[in-house]
Amino acid sequence: MSSSVFVVSIRGFEGEMEAVAAFTTYNKANKYLNKNGITSWAIEELKLDEECHETNDISQG
Repeated sequence: MSSSVFVVSIRGFEGEMEAVAAFTTYNKANKYLNKNGITSWAIEELKLDEECHETNDISQG
């Protein structure tokens, strides 16, 4: 089973794209952009793999 996360990136202070939010659907990501009036943006779809998980929880190590 794989699912997707849609990451919204906007142009930062130095002109590079920086991730600012993540959503479970493309439509939610697009609504966020429209609601906030963001004009320079990118939405990237990332697929999550059930067998490969990253965590910051050191108790699982």
